[in-house]
Amino acid sequence: MHRGWIPGAHARGWLRPASAVVALALLGGCGAADETWTGGDGAGEQLGQTRENLGQGSYQEVTGFGSNPGGLKMYRYVPSPAPGPGAPLVVAMHACSQDAATYRTAGFEEVADQHGFYVIYPEQQTANNALKCFNWAGEYGVTDNLERGKGENESIVEMVLKMEADFDVDSGRVFVMGHSGGGAQTSVMMATWPDVFAGAGIIAGIPYHCTTSTFQVSSCLSPGIDKAPMTHGDLVRQAFPGYSGPYPRLSIWQGTADTLVKPMNANELLEQWSNVMGIDTTADQEDVVDGANHKVFKDSSGTSQIELYEIPGAGHGTFVDPQSGCGSTSTYMLDQDICAARRMAEFWGITGTPGNGGSGGSSASGGSSANGGSSASGGSSASGGSSASGGSSASGGSSASGGSSASGGGMACIPGQQLACACGGGLTGVQLCKPKRDRAWTV
Repeated sequence: MHRGWIPGAHARGWLRPASAVVALALLGGCGAADETWTGGDGAGEQLGQTRENLGQGSYQEVTGFGSNPGGLKMYRYVPSPAPGPGAPLVVAMHACSQDAATYRTAGFEEVADQHGFYVIYPEQQTANNALKCFNWAGEYGVTDNLERGKGENESIVEMVLKMEADFDVDSGRVFVMGHSGGGAQTSVMMATWPDVFAGAGIIAGIPYHCTTSTFQVSSCLSPGIDKAPMTHGDLVRQAFPGYSGPYPRLSIWQGTADTLVKPMNANELLEQWSNVMGIDTTADQEDVVDGANHKVFKDSSGTSQIELYEIPGAGHGTFVDPQSGCGSTSTYMLDQDICAARRMAEFWGITGTPGNGGSGGSSASGGSSANGGSSASGGSSASGGSSASGGSSASGGSSASGGSSASGGGMACIPGQQLACACGGGLTGVQLCKPKRDRAWTV
């Protein structure tokens, strides 16, 4: 495999004005039960019982991993027992308002302990994005993050190279996944670095290059932007002109009741990546896996290139299964009796057990150019990678910018503060308040 070391082209300090606070968001819709939230005084209130499952290995921050033009932090998980030579590597990216420590509970550590692979957790910083969203739609009119070898995508590839320098990692078995904003960033990584990643997983994510305009970000998330498959595919192909190698095999996950990133996006992802891979969108296999509707899409040789999981009645979150030793429930970590981390790893072929939809990942080699090419076009960036949600709370209780509590308890809605929203049946969600004069965004 050839991969170019591309020093970061731009220092982005001038891209980080104080006005980033306008990206504060209303996280509409209600998640699963058993969530916790932090009130304005910083004290945690238990909304339901939680159980934290983490791996038995070591977790630590890594510094000095490269030029880091995206200004991200890097954390790594080394499983226990330590992997043997030529171990796989998984890059797992958190959603908006989360961080690396939060995303440890997605279940990959337990699966890594069982099957011997490393995990990287890139972490967004508030200096880059007020809600810690990966900037999948660019920043303030600058689209570097969507262009190969620049911004956040370059930082993440430098993390991979750091792991390959420090450990005996199989460079042909490197995988990337993410939820929500991290899922949208996964699309960016697939398009800009197909020569680095053998497989990918997107949970409630967005197609690559859905928009670079602030005014369209809301539509990308809800209801989604319908583009012709060829248009979707061309955007990916323009991200790395001249590339003729394979693209990462893809596992798509979507809750059917997700009100933040609407289910239409799963279909748009399917259309984009099936076009890129040269396969059709008629499922070659359909079954039910752990209660989820599962479809598999194969190429002419019979190799599974894309799988789609649709989780009936599920909202917005990473799907965990604590009872089976996979992850923990919390805000946007949903116990749906299916472990997305384990099923993805099976699909990628790194568990030793062929998954539902295929075994073994495709080769990540492909003769990449060190320079790559850019795909960015269009105008201003989406500073938060997020969408407008109107003004009301997810529970219909309070204004996103008003002074009343989201849960009816009288707590003030402070810009940037998370509040719980009460929902029918004891379910909960999270609201992020915004300044009154500014537009509300969802992530």
